[in-house]
Amino acid sequence: MRPVVVSKRTPRTYRPELVLAAGPLTLRQPGAGTVRDLYGAAWALALHRDGPALYQLHAGIWEARSDPDALAELDGVRHVALAWDQAARPVLAWERSGAVYVRQWSGDAAGYVTRGPWPGRDPLLLADAPLLGVTGDSDVLLLYLDGAALAYRLQREAYSTARDLAPMPPGAV
Repeated sequence: MRPVVVSKRTPRTYRPELVLAAGPLTLRQPGAGTVRDLYGAAWALALHRDGPALYQLHAGIWEARSDPDALAELDGVRHVALAWDQAARPVLAWERSGAVYVRQWSGDAAGYVTRGPWPGRDPLLLADAPLLGVTGDSDVLLLYLDGAALAYRLQREAYSTARDLAPMPPGAV
């Protein structure tokens, strides 16, 4: 097994840069666009010392999947996040030097684009379709800590507008 990068989260806590997310049965194939087709498989994103890798759980075995354009900017980052959009493509977020970035598929650009940087840390991506049970009006939300607030941005707005979701008490991690 390739070693996974470990990042410091607090003065005494280290965590592996490995995230899990529900995703499509087949990479870049939305099928009928149902919740099952788009979020019926287990996926993982790992930052290894020699670069990032995307995995899909198939018959109890984590199999490497290739989407090099999606993973192109993940060198030297930490606190990665993974979700899947309605086109069965990965959406990635990360922190680098106190700033948050998102990489997503853009139909207009016919390729992956990187959005950001925005001041912040500890990004998390959330596809709301599995929670809502429908994909028609679903979104991929970016949540992150921005100073003393939990902030979010929406995929439908190309992550352009930051909103505060909740204030964070002093000392919150």
